[in-house]
Amino acid sequence: MLGKEGRLFVLGYALAAIYEGPVANLRHNLNEVIASLGCTVELQINSTRTAWRVSTAPLRAVLKDLLSSKESLKAETQNITNSFEELDAQVNSESGFSPKDAEGSETAPDVVNGAMFSCRRWFDQKHGVCMQRIWVPLLNHLLCLPMKFKFFCSIAKAVMEVWCRSRIPVEGNFGQTYDSLNQSIHGLEGEFSATINLKEERRAGVLGLNTSWKHVSTEVRDYVRRQEAQLERTLGLLHALLSCTFLLVLHACFSYMDSYNGDIRFDNIYISTYFCQIDERRKKLGKQTLLPLRKAEKKTVIFPWDPTIQAAEMRNVAFGYRLRRVIAAFYFPKVCPQPLHPQREKKRILFLYNDLLRKRAAFTQLRRATIVRRARQQRAPRRHLVDILHRRCPLLRPWLRRRCVVCQAPETPESYLCPTPNCEAVYCHSCWNDMRQRCPVCTPREELSSSAYSDSNDDATYAE
Repeated sequence: MLGKEGRLFVLGYALAAIYEGPVANLRHNLNEVIASLGCTVELQINSTRTAWRVSTAPLRAVLKDLLSSKESLKAETQNITNSFEELDAQVNSESGFSPKDAEGSETAPDVVNGAMFSCRRWFDQKHGVCMQRIWVPLLNHLLCLPMKFKFFCSIAKAVMEVWCRSRIPVEGNFGQTYDSLNQSIHGLEGEFSATINLKEERRAGVLGLNTSWKHVSTEVRDYVRRQEAQLERTLGLLHALLSCTFLLVLHACFSYMDSYNGDIRFDNIYISTYFCQIDERRKKLGKQTLLPLRKAEKKTVIFPWDPTIQAAEMRNVAFGYRLRRVIAAFYFPKVCPQPLHPQREKKRILFLYNDLLRKRAAFTQLRRATIVRRARQQRAPRRHLVDILHRRCPLLRPWLRRRCVVCQAPETPESYLCPTPNCEAVYCHSCWNDMRQRCPVCTPREELSSSAYSDSNDDATYAE
C-alpha cells in the first residue's frame, strides 16, 4: 500500500470520504446560508419599511390636520387680507400730496426759518430798547453789544433741522418692509400646496440592474445547484477512475514479473533463508563467509524477517515491491506452479551471494591498500588523542574504546589487537579474517606482496 498505486488508491478513498463528509456538510450549510441570507434581507426590508412609516407618521398627521382645517385657515387669511386692504389704501392714496392740499400747511424747514426770523426780530427790538435807555454815547454801544448776537438764531436752525430728521415717524426701510408684507399678504390668497420632486438613483454596480432580492436569491441557488451537479459529475468520474485503479496494480504486477524473470539483478536485495543456508555450508567447508554482513553491506540489502523499515526499503519503496510480488505469485499459477518461482529465486539468491563475495573481495583489497598507504605516509604518524590515552592510561581503557582500522567498528572483547610493538592496530574478528590474519600496517612490504598474501586465495571462490 506504500507504493505509487497504493497511495493513489488511498488518495481516491480519502477524496471520496471527504466528499461524503465535509463537502456534503458544506453544501448543506451553503443552502442554509442562502436561505438565512434571504430571510435576513427580507427582514431588513420589512424593518426599514416599518421604520419609515413610523418616522413619517407625525409629518403625515400634521399634513392631514392642515388639510382638515383648510376652510378655517382660508377664512383667517381672508380676514388678514381685508384688514391689510385698509392700510394699503391709506399708503397708496395721494391725499395730502397735491398742491391744493398743501396750501396752508407748513413744512419743517418753514417752521425752522420762521423761528429764526422771529429770533432776529427779537434781538433787533431789544437792541433798540437798550439804545433808548442808555443815552450816553459809546457806553450805550458797549453795553448793548450782546443784543447784536443774531448768529445764535442760525445755530438753532442747524440744531432743529437735525432733530427733525432724526424724529421722522417713518423708518428708513419702510418701503422695502411694506413691499415684503404686501407680497406675503397676497400670497395668502393662494392655496396651500407644495410640489416635491423625488429623484431615485440606482447603482447598478452594487444592486444590479433593477433586480429584486427574490431574483438574486433564485440566481444564487441555481448557481449553487449547477456547481453541485458539476461536482457530482466530477466525483462520478473519479469513482469510475478509482474502480480502474486495480488495473494499474495488475499492470505493475505484469511488469514486475517480466523484470523478475528477465533481469537477475532486478529487486535482488533480499537475504532469504536459502542465502543463510549457502553461508552455513561454506562455513562448514572452511571457506569465506558473508554473514554477519558489514555495516556498508547492510545498507544495500533487506532482511525480510526484520520488522523495522530498513534503508533499502525507504530508498526503493520495497513494500510496493512486496505487494506486487505477492499479487503476481497469486494471480499467475499457470506460469508459476509454486508461488514466487522457487527455481528462479534460488538462482537469484546464488547470484546475490556471489556478487556480494566479489564486492567484499574488491572492498578488502581497496581497504588494504588504503591502510598501507596511511601507515607508510609518515615515519612517525600522529596518534589520535584517544589512542594516546588508551596506551598511556590503562585505567581508562574500559571507557576509551578504539575502533577497527578497517571498518571503524567500536572495539569489542572479540577484537584482535596487533601484538607488534608500537603498532597495536585494532581489528574486528571479521576484518582480521578478511586481512588474512596479517596486519598490513606492520607487515613488511615484501611479505605483503608475496603470493601467500595475494587475493588468489581459494576463499574468493564463488558459491556453487
